[in-house]
Amino acid sequence: ARRAVRTAKAAGDRAGEDAAHEAVEEAKVALGERGPVWWTDGAPDLNRKMARNTPYADWFAGLEWDEGTRGKGTGMAKMRRKADLPTKLCATCGRPFAWRKKWARDWEAVKHCSDRCRSSRAAAPERAGPAPER
Repeated sequence: ARRAVRTAKAAGDRAGEDAAHEAVEEAKVALGERGPVWWTDGAPDLNRKMARNTPYADWFAGLEWDEGTRGKGTGMAKMRRKADLPTKLCATCGRPFAWRKKWARDWEAVKHCSDRCRSSRAAAPERAGPAPER
């Protein structure tokens, strides 16, 4: 439904955009994100409220935050820069390469920066020095 809103906006179709917004609203109500509360225990609806302005303010204040996220309203971990990730030198080409999530389970066994270097490792001798200057 959100894609339909974007498409209608791009086309300048005001009626189509209104219909798409209605479809988004219906979907959100059906999912329980908007509309009447779906729970029956009598608890208030604190949806779309800042945690520090609710009865959970003390709990929220006690949370530990990553540096730089405090007060931004997100509970997400701090994003890492590529420079902060561990690096290795490729055994084939000698160039440095950084850690990737897909290598998380076997980072210690990873020796090559790419499939190309891994497949050509038999043709090239093992390198221990830095990459050649370009």
